[in-house]
Amino acid sequence: MACLILAAVSWGCSFPVGKAAMLVVDAYFLTAIRYGVAAAVLLAALLYVEGAGALRCDGRPLLVAVLGVVGIGGGVLMMFVGLHHTQAEHAAVIVATQPLVAAVLAWLVRKQRPGTSTLFAIGLAFTGVALVVTRGDPSSLAGSGTAGGDLLVLGAALCWVTYTLCAAAFPSWSALRFTALTASAGALFVFAATAAATRVGAAAVPTSAQLLSVVWQILFVTFGAAQLGTLCWNIGIRRVGAGGVLFINFVPITAFIIGVVRGYRFNWAEVLGAALVILALLASRIGTANQQGDTG
Repeated sequence: MACLILAAVSWGCSFPVGKAAMLVVDAYFLTAIRYGVAAAVLLAALLYVEGAGALRCDGRPLLVAVLGVVGIGGGVLMMFVGLHHTQAEHAAVIVATQPLVAAVLAWLVRKQRPGTSTLFAIGLAFTGVALVVTRGDPSSLAGSGTAGGDLLVLGAALCWVTYTLCAAAFPSWSALRFTALTASAGALFVFAATAAATRVGAAAVPTSAQLLSVVWQILFVTFGAAQLGTLCWNIGIRRVGAGGVLFINFVPITAFIIGVVRGYRFNWAEVLGAALVILALLASRIGTANQQGDTG
């Protein structure tokens, strides 16, 4: 449980920390640095642990590349670009709905209809997200400038869930091998996207002084949130079981606490919306546990 709390808190911190870093280094270069370093570290670890043979894609290089683009290009790059255009707390709440987004995706793709309690939780969660995003006033979206960023974060959550579910297509691969190879393909896509964005003026090459001014933020989102957080999450889920997914609630809670400390004033709709998302995750997990108990 300590590992799960540490992972969720690190992810919750990564939103305001990443948002602060993007005041100096744009989302494209921040993502390129983050996953360029991560991919290199993961490949080195894979080579050391499993040997050169693990670097092969076993006849499925296209699928590995597509999942890398979806997971890293869509799930991470889109997330940071969206974060640049919205509140860190809003992004954290949207990301916390990923377990319920997974249930919807499984329903659409695998025809696995969620139980009644899960359907109720899905509706409750998206009601909460709507309250947070609109701050209780839907008409405010027209002038807030955050609607596009919120949609990008939601799209990123969908991409990441797709990437996670598709990991089942590689049952014989270790988690390290799957992560290293897909992250490497995704990093190449991010490099290409960053180069294209720079060429059209949507991204700017950071100077060494700019990078040094946010070096601690870059180190945190690269090693603290991306690598240590993911490792702790996987350890915790393996030991606690599927019920550990409830610890994802600490992501928006952490982001909201940091927002309060930094002086951001949340209105009633944002607080209520975040509470509804947390309640939805709890209701979904309790309903699933009850169904499993009845089956047993």
